[in-house]
Amino acid sequence: MLKILTEGVKLRQSAVQDVDGLHSFDFQQSIEACLVDQVTRSIFVNAETGAGKTRAFSLPALKSGTNLLIIAPTNALIHDIRLNVDRICKQIGGQHEVHAITRYALYALKGQVPPSRRPSQGQALLDLLIGEDSEPRKPKVIVTNPDSLAIALQGLYYRSQDVLKEILHRYPWIVFDEFHAYAPKQIPSILFLHALIDSFAPKGNRKSLFSSATPNSRFRRVLQNLLQLPEAGIAEIRADTIADGFQVLQPTQFFFEQRDSEWDTSGLRKYVEAHLQHIRQHLGGAAGEPRRVCIIANSVFEASEITDSIVRAGFVRGRDVEEIRGFLAPGERGRGTLPIVVGTSAIEMGVNFPISMLFTEGSDGAALIQRLGRLGRSNRSEVVEAHAIIPKQVYDALRDLDGRTIVRKMLRQQILDAYPQYEDFWSYVQEFGLYENRFYIQRLEEMNTRHRSPHASRYSPRVRSYLEELLLPQLAKGYGIQDWQAHLQILDDEIEQRGYSTKAAIERLLSTTRGETVPVTCAIYDRADERRGLFPFKVYDGRLLVSRGDIIECDPWNKYDKEGKEYRRPPKWYTDAASKYRQEYPSLWEDHWQEIESGYVQLFVKLNGLKEDRQKVEYETRTGPTGLKENQLYSFDLSYWAEAFGLFEQTDFSEALRDQRILTIRLQYGQYQGALKQKRNLNPLFEVDTLHVGASTYQVAFGINALYVWSQALRGSSSSKAE
Repeated sequence: MLKILTEGVKLRQSAVQDVDGLHSFDFQQSIEACLVDQVTRSIFVNAETGAGKTRAFSLPALKSGTNLLIIAPTNALIHDIRLNVDRICKQIGGQHEVHAITRYALYALKGQVPPSRRPSQGQALLDLLIGEDSEPRKPKVIVTNPDSLAIALQGLYYRSQDVLKEILHRYPWIVFDEFHAYAPKQIPSILFLHALIDSFAPKGNRKSLFSSATPNSRFRRVLQNLLQLPEAGIAEIRADTIADGFQVLQPTQFFFEQRDSEWDTSGLRKYVEAHLQHIRQHLGGAAGEPRRVCIIANSVFEASEITDSIVRAGFVRGRDVEEIRGFLAPGERGRGTLPIVVGTSAIEMGVNFPISMLFTEGSDGAALIQRLGRLGRSNRSEVVEAHAIIPKQVYDALRDLDGRTIVRKMLRQQILDAYPQYEDFWSYVQEFGLYENRFYIQRLEEMNTRHRSPHASRYSPRVRSYLEELLLPQLAKGYGIQDWQAHLQILDDEIEQRGYSTKAAIERLLSTTRGETVPVTCAIYDRADERRGLFPFKVYDGRLLVSRGDIIECDPWNKYDKEGKEYRRPPKWYTDAASKYRQEYPSLWEDHWQEIESGYVQLFVKLNGLKEDRQKVEYETRTGPTGLKENQLYSFDLSYWAEAFGLFEQTDFSEALRDQRILTIRLQYGQYQGALKQKRNLNPLFEVDTLHVGASTYQVAFGINALYVWSQALRGSSSSKAE
C-alpha cells in the first residue's frame, strides 16, 4: 500500500469584500475581468473542485444584470448550481430569475407529457428562452444540460428558430461547466453553436467559458481554429495555490492499494468490508461537525453489493447508509445527508456534501481526480482520508511518491500521466463532427420549412444550402480538415457502401442527444429491490434486457376496446405487484406512473436485477456472429439494434443475431461494463452490455459506441486522405 500526504489547497483572497460579503480569490477576479473586457472571447478555467467556480462565473452576471446560460453534464450538478446561484442572488438582492432545466422539460418540449402532469417542468426551456413566462426585461440564469442544447440546435421542437435567436442574442455569456465530462457526441453541437454565434450574433461582449479540473487542450485548439481567435482572445485561468491563503481543500492522507487482478471486480467491496471497523471508529470520533464517509464504485452492481455488506454489518439502511446511483426509484436516491453515502459516478459532480473519508476505485485518471475532489472541501484543520484501489501500472507509477508530503497539484498530474488511454474517443469528433454538423443543418431546414409563416420569404437565409456554405467551411477549419466537401464525400461513400440500414442507423444516432439507440422504454418491476427493502418499480431503457438481471416476464401494454375507443393498461401481473405499493408508497408510485406516461413505455418487465457476473439471462441468444476472435474489438455495420433484436415482437432474441455483425469483445466470462473498462482502460463514456450467445459470452457495444470505434478505424484510412 502506498501512503501519500498532500498539503491543503490554499488560494489568495482579495482584501476587499465583494457584494456578496465574501473575499474573492484571485482566479475569481480574473474570470470577472475577462467577462467584462472587450477583448476576451473564450475563457478556459482550470481549478480544483470546491474552489468556487460557480461563484466565479455567476456573480459577475448577477452584478451586471446579464443573462447567463450555464451548461452542466449531470442533473445533480445542474440542481446544485441552481441552488448556489439562487443563494448568491438572494445574498446580493439580485433581480435574476434562476431556473434549472432537466429531462422532464425535454419530454414536454417534444409534446410527450400529458397536459395535466408536470406543467411547471414542462414548458420550462422554451418559455424561458423566449421570455413568455416572466416579467419583461427581467434577467435570467438558466442552468441546463448539453442534451437540451443539442435539442435546440437540431430543431426538435416547435419555434426552434426563435429559441436559436434567443440563445444567440439574449444570452451573451455561456458557461460549460465540468467540461471534461462531456461525451464526444456532444462536442460537435457545442462547436456548431459557436459557429452560429460567430456568423449571426454580434461579437460585442459575447463570451464562452469552459470550466474543468482536468481541461482538454485539444478542444481549446479546435475552438481557436474555428473562431480564428488570436491569442489575446483566449484566456487561460488557473487557481494557483499559495502557502498562506484561504484553505479550500483540507490536507489529505491518501492510501493507494493495488488491484489484485484485472478481473477483481469485487475488490472495492472486499476492501470496504475489511475497513468497516475503521469506518465505525472514524464516524464515532467526530468532535463538532459530524463526519461523513463516502464510497464511490465503478458500477451500480458493485455499489449495491457494498451497501448490502454495510447493512449486514449492522448499519441501518435509511438511517446510517444511503445510495446515490442508477437503477433506483427517484424517491430512494440519497441526498448526501447520512453518515455513509454509497454511489457511483453520479457522486463525482454536483453532489456537494462534507466528506471526511473516501473509498473508491480508479479505472480512469480524470474520473479518479474528480472523485478525490469530493473530499475535504472545507477550511477545517483536520486531515481527511482517502482510500483508492488502482491498476498495477498506475500503482507502479506512483511508487516514488510513497511516504512523501507533496502539493496536491503534483499528485493530480502524476495520476493523469499514469493512466494509459486505450481508446481515443476524440477521433469521433475529428471524423464525424462535420458530418454531424451537416445533419443539424438538415434538421433545422426540415423544421423551419414545416413551421415557417406563410408570409415568410421563400428565400429565407436559413435554408440548407446557405447554412452549409456558410458554416461547414468554418467548422472544417476547427476540425483541421482541408477539403470539407471531399471529407464529407468520402464518409458518404463509406456509409453508402454499407447499405441503407447503416445510413438510417447513423442518422438515428445523430438525431439523439447522446447517441442513445434504445427506443424501447421499459417499466421495470425488480424483485431484487423488493427483497432489499427498496421500491421495486422504475423506468429504464431496453438495455436491461440484454445485460444484468434474470428476466422472468416481459409483456407490452394490454390494449382493449371500450365503447368504440381503444384503451390500454399494464399487464395483470404488473398491476397485481403494484397493488400494495400504491398505498404503501403513494408519492413514489405517483412519480413512477408519471414516468410511465411521459416516457412512452412499451414493455413491462419483471426481473431479478443486480445479478452479479457469471449469471446468464433467462432469454439468451442461441445463434450469433461468426469469425470473431477472442480479446479483439470490432466495428461493423451498424443496425438499429432494438429493431434488429425484434424487441417489439419477441423477447428471446433467438433469431436476431443470425446475420448481424456487431462491435464486440469476447471475455473469459460475462462481466458488467465496469469490468471491461477496468480491463481495457476504456473511456468512462464508453457503454457496453453483456450478451450471452449460446455457450459464449460477449461484451457488446451498440450505437454511438460502435461509431466511436469505427471512427478510429477510418482515421489513417481513406477518410484521412481528405485532410
